[in-house]
Amino acid sequence: MKRTSIIPLALVLGCTEVPRPVSAPTPVPATTAAPAPPPPPPATTTSAPRPRPALVAEAEAAARLGADYIAAKTRDNGKLVYLLNLDPEASVPRKYNVLRHAGALYALGQVQSQWPSPERAAALGRSLRYFQERYLRPVPDADDQYAVWSHGEEDEAKLGGAGLALVALTEHRPPHGEPKAIARLVRFIQRLQKDDGSFYSKYYEGRGPDDSWTSLYYPGEAALGLLRLHGTAPALASGALETATRALLFLAESRRGEARVPPDHWALIATALRLDTGGLSAEDEEALRRHAGQIIDGMLDRPEFAADAPQHGSFRADGRTTPTATRLEGILAMRPHLKDGSRIRAVDEAVPDAIRFLLRAQVKTGKHPGAVPEAFTGDDDPRHTEVRIDYVQHAVSAWIAYAALEAPPG
Repeated sequence: MKRTSIIPLALVLGCTEVPRPVSAPTPVPATTAAPAPPPPPPATTTSAPRPRPALVAEAEAAARLGADYIAAKTRDNGKLVYLLNLDPEASVPRKYNVLRHAGALYALGQVQSQWPSPERAAALGRSLRYFQERYLRPVPDADDQYAVWSHGEEDEAKLGGAGLALVALTEHRPPHGEPKAIARLVRFIQRLQKDDGSFYSKYYEGRGPDDSWTSLYYPGEAALGLLRLHGTAPALASGALETATRALLFLAESRRGEARVPPDHWALIATALRLDTGGLSAEDEEALRRHAGQIIDGMLDRPEFAADAPQHGSFRADGRTTPTATRLEGILAMRPHLKDGSRIRAVDEAVPDAIRFLLRAQVKTGKHPGAVPEAFTGDDDPRHTEVRIDYVQHAVSAWIAYAALEAPPG
C-alpha cells in the first residue's frame, strides 16, 4: 500500500512575528507658556512575574524535564525509544505502540506550546514526520478516509489511533498536518460510530469495522480528538461535535446507575471540553455531569499510606505511576465543573499528595533525567524500574493540568 506524506515539517517549527514599524512621534507645537511639569514616571512593565506557588513551580519544572526526556528519546528518524529499564541488568522487550507514540506527541506539544525550545521543536518535527509517514494512510475501500495503521499489524486500524492522532495534531493552531487528511480522519471515526453512539473499536482491511474486541479508552480518545478539532479548526470538523456528543452520552447512559464505573480518564477530559463548548440541553448536560461524577468517585476510592511511605498519594496500592497520572488528568480537567461540595473537598484533598507522589517518582539526574518508572514503591523490583514512553507522557500531562488549574500562566 502506498504511504502518503502529509505533514510538512515546517508546520512544527513555528514562525517569528515581524516587528511593526514604529511611527515617528508627533511634533509638539511651539508655545510661549511655561512648560508643564514632567509627568510622573509610568509604572514599570518589566517587573519580574509573581512567584509561582511552590508545588505549581515543581510541577511545571517536572513537566519540562519530562518533555525533555521525550525529546531526548526521539531518534534521528523520529521513532521514539519506546521502552527502557533504569536497571542496566534488566531485559527490555522489543515493543512499539503507535497510540502511545501519538500520546507522547501530545505531551511534548503541550510543553512546547508553553515553554518553546529549539530542541523540543526539532524532536516534535522528527516525531510527527515519522508518525505520518509510517502510520497515517488512506483506508483502502474509502477514498475520503484516513486511518492510523498499527505497526506490525498492517491490516488493522484502531479507533483510538485516529482519536489520539487528532489530539496530538490539534495541540497548535492551526492543527499540524494537511487539512484534507485531518478531515478524512474525522470521517473514519464517524464511520466507526454505531447508531446508538457507541463505536467499533477496530477496522480490518478487507473486513471492515469489527467489534469482537472493545476498548475502555477508545471512545473517550475519539471524542476528545473530535472536540479539540471542532474548537481549533471547525471547517475541518464537519459533524465532529455531534459525533463526540453522541459518544459521551452513550457512555453516560450505558453506565447509569452503576455503583462503580471504570476510571475512564479520557472520557472525563472530553466531557470537560464538551461542557466548555456549550450548547447542550439541560438533560444532556445533567447526564454528562452525573457520569463524570461516577467516574471521579470511583477514582477517589484510593488506598491510604503512611505519610512517609514512598507510595503516599498514589491512587493505587501497587504504587504504579500511570494510574495515578491518568486519574489526575481526568479529575483536574473536570475540577472547574464540579458542583457537589463533598466531591470538591475530596478532590482538593487528594490531588496535591498525588502530584507529590509523581514528583518523587520522577528521575531527576543521571543517564535518563525526566524518566518516570512504572512504579514507585521503594522495592527492588526490575519491573518497577521499567520506563515506557506513555508513563512519562501521562505524568507530564498531569503536571501541566495541575499547574494550569492552580496558577494559570499570565
